[in-house]
Amino acid sequence: MKPHFSWVRFLVGLLIAGTAFGGAFMFARLLWSDGVSLLDVLLLLVFALLYLWLSVAFWIATLGLLLSSTPGALRRGADRETSRAALFHVDSVDPHEYEDLPPTAVIMPIYNEDPTRVFSGLLATYESVQQTGHGARIDFFALSDTNDPELWVAEELAWATAWRAATGTGKIYYRRRQKNVGRKSGNVRDFCERWGGAYKYMVILDADSVMDGWTVLEMIRRMERQERIGILQVPPVPASRETLFARIQQFVARVYGGMYVRGYAFWSQGESNYWGHNAIIRVEPFTQHCGLPRLAGDGPLGGEILSHDFVEAALMLRAGWEVRVASDLGGSYEEPPTTIIDFVTRSRRWCQGNLQHLRLVVLHGFHAISRIYFGMGAMSYLSSLLWLAFVVLTVVNGIGGASRSGTSLWMVTLALLFLPKAWGYLVLVRDPATMKAHGGPARAALSVFLEAAVSILTAPVFMLFNVRFVILLLSGRTIQWDPQRRDDTAVAFSEALHQHGLHTAIGVTGIVLVLSLGSPGQVWLLAVLLGMALSVPLEMSLSSVRLGRLARDAGLFLGPEETEPPALLSRQRVLRRDLQQTLAFRNRGEVFRRVVLDPGLNDMHIGLLHAQGIEPQPWDKIESIARVALHGGPEHLTRRDRLALLSNRDAIAWLHREAWKKWKIKHEAGFGS
Repeated sequence: MKPHFSWVRFLVGLLIAGTAFGGAFMFARLLWSDGVSLLDVLLLLVFALLYLWLSVAFWIATLGLLLSSTPGALRRGADRETSRAALFHVDSVDPHEYEDLPPTAVIMPIYNEDPTRVFSGLLATYESVQQTGHGARIDFFALSDTNDPELWVAEELAWATAWRAATGTGKIYYRRRQKNVGRKSGNVRDFCERWGGAYKYMVILDADSVMDGWTVLEMIRRMERQERIGILQVPPVPASRETLFARIQQFVARVYGGMYVRGYAFWSQGESNYWGHNAIIRVEPFTQHCGLPRLAGDGPLGGEILSHDFVEAALMLRAGWEVRVASDLGGSYEEPPTTIIDFVTRSRRWCQGNLQHLRLVVLHGFHAISRIYFGMGAMSYLSSLLWLAFVVLTVVNGIGGASRSGTSLWMVTLALLFLPKAWGYLVLVRDPATMKAHGGPARAALSVFLEAAVSILTAPVFMLFNVRFVILLLSGRTIQWDPQRRDDTAVAFSEALHQHGLHTAIGVTGIVLVLSLGSPGQVWLLAVLLGMALSVPLEMSLSSVRLGRLARDAGLFLGPEETEPPALLSRQRVLRRDLQQTLAFRNRGEVFRRVVLDPGLNDMHIGLLHAQGIEPQPWDKIESIARVALHGGPEHLTRRDRLALLSNRDAIAWLHREAWKKWKIKHEAGFGS
């Protein structure tokens, strides 16, 4: 596959390399003004690597700024399609192009997620697709790997509610695997092997994703028009959360994110990457070529590949297919983490997978660009280790008596870090309507300033978390992949202190040490250490819904999804409230009681077990557990026992008959002692 716009890659590469070399040269002159030491050499090496990393982000953002400001052929070339700033205008495309689209599946892999979030998003997307009038050949699938027994039953109830809301058309399906083989990638592969032959494309959503119907149709249309695209990624925009931390992320994604994505999409062309969800995939080549290899050795850096998306994109490219980013499409949403702790919990899961990718850099057959993506993914975590090394070496250098200042160098460094934020504001200035949606010029500018201040304070905290994750993994400790917490929940003082107590101690100690040195060259470290010292109150403040709403009322960190809420997101909120009322159980025991006593739910659960081919265990292996449930109630069962009973259609049918025979009561009254 021949890359497009190779001159752009060459030019951007020169700019990145030149910036990194210039920064390293300035730092070398600063370090070696009074001689060269081994410590100076180590500092220069670490600094050069970090400057290269900063330069990449800066020039991609600058390319995005130029594309945002440049009409005509250059901008249109970024996607080879009609360029649209936000959600494309349907009337700019011949409506006949949306007729007779090929069979497409919209799939949502889920694992122990809140069913109200999952099915409200899936149903909102379904309704939006149907409202276009072109959704006849698009089916929807909730693909569950859930192993929590009560969540499993709640998923079935939520699916039944969604199915009825879809007027019983059979367009929304539910399947649960008994064994979570291969995690999410295994879940998707199971779908492709069982049902993929019926569909030309599949749109993959995450558990918190929701997509506009016209966006789904346009993705399919583009795949039809460009027959070499294997994966088309639509960037998801964070939305719908209310904590201060989440609202800042939503603002960042809107003001800076689109610019970065435009620059990246233009630079990468048909050799882009894939982010695992909110994308459309051509099923046949994906099934043929994107099976994940198993790395030699055991975890954490061997065995199953955990971050599947980068690897699947690389395998698609290796097979001769294109992977593209539709930077001009909107209508694609996800929910951001709501606290620093939730953010790093998600990051912890990704860290292991991205470090595994380092082993793929040298494997035969991958494109050079895929090797770069593997390296960049790992660098997003290893850079934290480098930053910490740089801070420590700088302090040691100060202790050794070095008293140096480099005002010019630090000004250039600050420019690399913060000019992209100014670029984002400039993009808003060009579009008065978009600026108004972000609170107007003054409030948007204040939001950019405050976000920059928060990023300065929180960056060292994220650095320490990532350093811990990398060290644990390199020492052989496997990281548990648990579902992330997605709700707006404030962090209590005890939890904040537990997570950030060490950070606070490091920050306070560091501040005392730097002040005792009295060296102007190390004053910049105070900004780094201050965020660590304040990490507990930062966590608590940023996790606050009240502060998030106060900021919104003051016109800060606003975005179009708040000032002019899309009908899609408004509809999802209504659907979720309705599902929450339907699934309002008092406790987990009530969920189990209901599936045993409710004739309709009992029959549906047994029918789903039968349809999914889950064979019951022999009665003699399950009878004792079933009798404990009958006579003692679910409170006397372990989680494993409840899961075993719910997986056995004979046992559930027996419990239903015996419970009604024994008590002769209505299903709302419960059962057991």
